[in-house]
Order: sequence, then C-alpha cells, then structure tokens
Amino acid sequence: MKNVLLISADFPKTYYQFAKAFKKNGCRVLVIGSTTYDQLHPELIANVDEYYQTWEMENINKMYEIVGYFQNKYGPIDFLESNNEYWLQSDAKIREHFGIKSGLYPHELELYQRKSSMKKAFIEAGAHVAPYIIVRDYESLKAFADKYGYPVFAKPDIGVGAHGNYKINNEAELKDFYAKKPLIDYICEPFVQGRVISFDGIANDKSEIVICDNEIFPKEIFNFKSKSIDMFYYVNKKVPNELFLLGKKIIKALGLKNRFFHTELFLAENSVKDSFKIGDIVALEVNIRTPGGFTPDLLNFGLSTNLYQIFADVICFGSSNEYVGQPYFVACASRKHENKYFFSHEDILRTFKNEICNHGEYPEVFSDLMGNYFYMAKFDNEKDVILFRDYVLRRSDTSLDDHKNSPSHLVGEDKRILDERKSKSSFEDGLSICDKHIDGA
Repeated sequence: MKNVLLISADFPKTYYQFAKAFKKNGCRVLVIGSTTYDQLHPELIANVDEYYQTWEMENINKMYEIVGYFQNKYGPIDFLESNNEYWLQSDAKIREHFGIKSGLYPHELELYQRKSSMKKAFIEAGAHVAPYIIVRDYESLKAFADKYGYPVFAKPDIGVGAHGNYKINNEAELKDFYAKKPLIDYICEPFVQGRVISFDGIANDKSEIVICDNEIFPKEIFNFKSKSIDMFYYVNKKVPNELFLLGKKIIKALGLKNRFFHTELFLAENSVKDSFKIGDIVALEVNIRTPGGFTPDLLNFGLSTNLYQIFADVICFGSSNEYVGQPYFVACASRKHENKYFFSHEDILRTFKNEICNHGEYPEVFSDLMGNYFYMAKFDNEKDVILFRDYVLRRSDTSLDDHKNSPSHLVGEDKRILDERKSKSSFEDGLSICDKHIDGA
C-alpha cells in the first residue's frame, strides 16, 4: 500500500476530494492541516487514516517532526503533495529531508517559480514572450521603459496571482514604484494588452498531457482588488487547437511530471517589435498546481469528470480510465458584499435554476481577489455565459441604458424582466420583478 501524505488537504474545503481519490485507489492517506478535527469536512474524516492538526505548518522543523512521526509509524512516505502555491517550498524541503522521490526538491523549483526562468522554457517551446528586465537599478529600469514605452508592467519574479503587481503609466509612477517596491526580485515587461487565457491540466510521468482545459478571464483581471470590479471567468467548452498544440510543447519543455499545471497566457491586442503581434498567444507564466480557489470544481463541471480522481490515478497507476463526459461552458461570477446589485440572490437561483451547479461564500483569504459570494453555472453556448455574467453582476446603481450594447443583447427572459422593470416609475416597493413574474410567466 502506498503511503500518501497530503499537506493542507483541509483547505480549501473541496480538497478533501484528493484524500477520497487516493483512498479509493487503496492508499494509506495521511494529512497534515491547520483545521481542528471537529471542523473537518466529513468526507475528509471518512477517507483519512490519520490526521495531524497543527498551527505551526510554517515552521519547517515542526513539519519535519510530524512527517517523522508518520514515517516511524507507517513506514516510508511514497508521495507528498499540497497542490497549493503557498506550500510548494515546504513540500520540496520535506521531500528532500526524507528522501521522498515522487516530487520536486528545492533546487528544482526555480524553473517553475521564477518567471524569468519560465521564459526560457517558453522560448524553447516556440511560444511568444514579452521582453523583460530584472530590476536591479533605476537607470537600467528607466532605459527599458524608454525603449519599449509606457505602460510597463512590474511583478515579483517569484510570486502568484496579482499580488504585488504594478502597471506603470509614466516616469513619475516608475520612480514611485522603484522607491517603494519590496526588497525582492522584480521582473518588468512591456504591458501586454489583451485577454488572459489559461491552459490547465494534468501531466503524467512523461510530461504528456492526460487531460486539459482552457479558462478565459476578463481584461480587468489585474484590477479585481478594486471595489468597482467583480470577478468573472469561465471554462471554454473546447481547448482551441492552436492553444492545445502550444500548451503541449510548453509542458514538455518544462519537463513537468505527475503534476497539475495552470499555464497563463495572453491573446495579444497590441504588438511589441521583434516579440509578438496582435492576435499572437503570448506565454505569461506557469503554476505547478491546481488553478486557485474552487476552480478545480468548476473544471469538473465543465469537463464532466473528476480531476481529483484522475490525478490520484496518474500518481498511483500512471494513467486514468476516469470517465470524461459531455463538455460545457462553465462560468463563475462572484459578488462583493459592499456592492449593491440589481438582482437578488433569490432572483439568480430562480432564473438560472437549471444551470447553477454550485454557489456559496468564498473563504475570507480568497475574498480580497475573488469576491465574497460565487455562483457557478454551466451552459451549452457562449452567448448564455455572457447573459449569466450580465445578470449576476448588474449593479443596482447603473442605468438600464448602460447595458443596451451588452454582448448578451439582453435576450429572452432577461430582456423581458428588464423591460418591465424599466417601465415602472420607481422601485420603491422593493419587490423584484422576478418575484412577480419569473415563475410561470
């Protein structure tokens, strides 16, 4: 029996499915987490052989102590993983300390965590990349900005998501950035205008793609911390062939094995001389983990499968026979508590009762970027994805005329609801049109 040690399988809460999948494959499942036992998801409790709770997960010596306890009790650990960006370094240190050969060691992580190193693999794969400079001094930084023009984009060379990122629009902002930036390596590039897309999936021990998907994000993704912008993204029904072929080459060039991956790219809407042109796919970075938050569940809805089980199968058997069913477009729209919205929670659940597959509160640690309350819904066509976005995220303090040019064209039931509500002289009665007319209209 394999001894599988899962780090932080208690967070996010849906990660209990990793324990369930490995247990199904006959493994002994051991978990280290910070959640107290009485607060664990029942499915995690049901599929774990032993759970060790500690509030000292950031103390590597404490982690060595706990893993040593497990190893003395159950024998050598065959596989250790968190699938969480925050714990990648810790995972690698523990593997090296105990000689666990099923994953990366600290010296191997740089290629997968340092953006400047990733670019070399992207170029090897034939991908377009933005030119860059590692920020060492102000003079070279200014020369770079002068060469390529403003705006430029600065971000930590090792980092995740939009944390610590700066869009710099002029020389004054450049000086301010340099004066205030944290004392870590920063990479600076010409600002790439366009839509962020992703190529996600699981790679086997030969760096081959076992399963993959494509997420599509809005242009405002780097500004989601703003209260004026709500999070929205969706899973494409099919991975475009050009992206699939490029993604395969990138994963092969990276030599990524037995891991989830989340590769971020741009569909460029501007050009940079000798680098890329409008319409090119520009490789941005790769994350060697599941997509963040509850996105693995969103992907499961879109692919009609169980990625947690596929991952466990690949680790245990090298491949998976897990069923993959009909693909769908699957959208996730989330709201912020401090904003007021045109349609109520009840309106959304009623109007999209046949499409919503999950909804709920994000943990507080996600809310700064992702929002507070999310809705996931799946559709057969992209037009309905946009309609869902417009409906869920429509603010109560915007004019209906603001939406007349919306890509959704306010079709069908949505148009009828809005037309009737617009015809009312006031909304002071506080009763949503949905409450009056959606059912059996």
